[in-house]
Amino acid sequence: MFKERTKSEDRKHGLAPLLDVCTRWGSTHTMIRRSLERKDAYGTVLLDDNFAKYTLDEAVWRRLTILKELLDHFNTLTTKVCASKSYATITMTIIVYNKIMGIIEDFRKSNEERSPDICHAANTAYKKLAKYYAATDKSPIYSVATASHPAMRFRYWSDHIWGDQYEKCAKNAVRNVWRAQYSGITIEDIIQQPQDDSNSDIELDFLGLTKTKTARRDELEEFVSSPTASETPLLYWKKNCETYPQLAKMARDFLAVPATSAPSERCFSKARSLLPYTRNRLGADKIQEQMLMDS
Repeated sequence: MFKERTKSEDRKHGLAPLLDVCTRWGSTHTMIRRSLERKDAYGTVLLDDNFAKYTLDEAVWRRLTILKELLDHFNTLTTKVCASKSYATITMTIIVYNKIMGIIEDFRKSNEERSPDICHAANTAYKKLAKYYAATDKSPIYSVATASHPAMRFRYWSDHIWGDQYEKCAKNAVRNVWRAQYSGITIEDIIQQPQDDSNSDIELDFLGLTKTKTARRDELEEFVSSPTASETPLLYWKKNCETYPQLAKMARDFLAVPATSAPSERCFSKARSLLPYTRNRLGADKIQEQMLMDS
C-alpha cells in the first residue's frame, strides 16, 4: 500500500524543494542545486495544466547550471570559514578574499560570451568584495596575522606577487606593531654592555680599545627570515613560545581573532538552548563553564 511521505522524510531523502532565505548564507546556492537535482521531477509535475505557467525552458536551466558553478565556490569557502569545527581565524581572511576574487575573474573570462547577464552579476559581486577588501589596509591586524602564521610569514606577499609597494607597506605595519607593543626593547636594551670587571675596563682604555657592543636579538626578524613551517599556528607557537617569547604573545593576540562573527552569533543561539525558562536560576559562572565545555 502506498504511504505518503512527510515533509521531514522528504528532506531526509533529499526530495523536498529548498527555498532561498535572505537571512541565510548560501541558501540561493542550495535552492538552485536542489532544483537542478530534481529537474526531471519538476518537469513531471509541471505537465499538469494548472502548473504549466511555472515551466522553465532549457535556456533557463542552462543559466542556473552556470550560476551554480560560480556559487559552488562561494558555498565551499563560506562553509569553511564559518563552520563550527574549523575555528577559522583572521589569517584566513586575506586568503579567502584573494581566492574568491580570482575565481570571479576566471569565471567572467570563461563565461562572458555565453552568459553576459550572470557575468554582470559576478562583476557586481567583485566590486562589493573589492570594497571590503580595501578596508583591510586600514588596520595592521591582517598584516600581523599573516606574518605570524608559521606557513606564511613575510614570504606570503612575495610568493603571491603583491608588488613591492604593498609588500613594503605590510611589512612596515607588522614591524610598527611589534616594536610599539611587543618587542620590549628600550633605549637601554638596544646596546648591551658586556659584564666585565673594572680592571678589564682600565686595560681596554690603556690599550686604546673599546668594548664590543652586542645588539639585542630581534625575534621578529629572526622568525620571518627562517624557513616556513607546515604546522598549525596553535601547535607551532606552543612549541616555540620559549624560542620567541615576546613574538609568541603577539601571535596569540592576533591569531586568536575569528575570521567572521559566526562564532559569536553561534554562542547567542546556543545560550538560548542552554537557558530555557526552566533553568533561569543558573549563575553566570556556571553558564560560562557550560558554554566553554560545549555542554
